[in-house]
Amino acid sequence: MKQFLTKNLILTLTICLMTSCSEDSTVESLPVSIKSQLKISKVLGEKNEENQKIAYVLLSSEEKYSLWSNKYDELLNDRTHLKSQGIILNDEQQELIEELKNKITKKIFEDKDSDEKAYFKNIYTPDFLKRAKKDFTKEQLGIIFFKLSAPNSNTTLKQLSTSRIANSEENCDCNIGAIFTCQWGADRCNEASCEIKSNACGFLGLWECNGMCAF
Repeated sequence: MKQFLTKNLILTLTICLMTSCSEDSTVESLPVSIKSQLKISKVLGEKNEENQKIAYVLLSSEEKYSLWSNKYDELLNDRTHLKSQGIILNDEQQELIEELKNKITKKIFEDKDSDEKAYFKNIYTPDFLKRAKKDFTKEQLGIIFFKLSAPNSNTTLKQLSTSRIANSEENCDCNIGAIFTCQWGADRCNEASCEIKSNACGFLGLWECNGMCAF
């Protein structure tokens, strides 16, 4: 019964947050762990990618770690992800995701630089992606490792992609040079007059958003 009530409380408050309810005092009175779950749910539930990135930046390093770690836990538990895309993991894919999950830590999502973060971004990530490209399609790479998608949802990759025009005076929405940038008619991340955001683009959202998708 307690678990049932907790799940329903989280669901109710998540809906409230996503619909801009005014019961801020109710949310503020919740335990930190529950508030973190609500913030993560709000990020995953956001359909507009620009707004999703803005919400993601506001997460703490621990919350970002939990988002990706839980995503891969769910993916490994039943080997399915975004069922509308028909992604079902084979043994090689499962091994790579399990390796990555065991490699990520809260520290790599912190804003400040560290040896651990530098090693992960500059040495481990290129090696991992080199191996992953042999076992995943580009679409699978994008939706599993680059997009802030919720496991087992019916959202399509196209719905998760940006829909704005490059070179507009907007927030930057992609990382120049990433192996997966925009996709679905916007496969290039170009330099543009846009506002740079840190740690919301690229692999696991660890790179700054410094360009815009070209349509």
